[in-house]
Amino acid sequence: MSKCLDYNLRSGKVVNMAEMLDNWTGMYQASLEASIDAYDTYDEVSNETFNDEVKIVSNINVLEVLGYIDKEEAANMRQLASDTRTQMLEKLNKKEGEN
Repeated sequence: MSKCLDYNLRSGKVVNMAEMLDNWTGMYQASLEASIDAYDTYDEVSNETFNDEVKIVSNINVLEVLGYIDKEEAANMRQLASDTRTQMLEKLNKKEGEN
């Protein structure tokens, strides 16, 4: 997030990137959980959570293009979003297997 600090210094604006990313993380988790609760089949949940992942990755891409984060940070964030979705789907798959 050094690019964000550089941006803040250059522009005179203050972007609290850590707080914004925490908010996005919370919204993404809530969205994934809501998708899991709202649909009955694994395929429906998988499709809807994919849409949730696409939204968060789009936000990450915007931050990268605007220069708030660098390529490595963006790649790590995208990977975290993907891993989070995968873990939730694996939990759901295990739950369905137990029933």
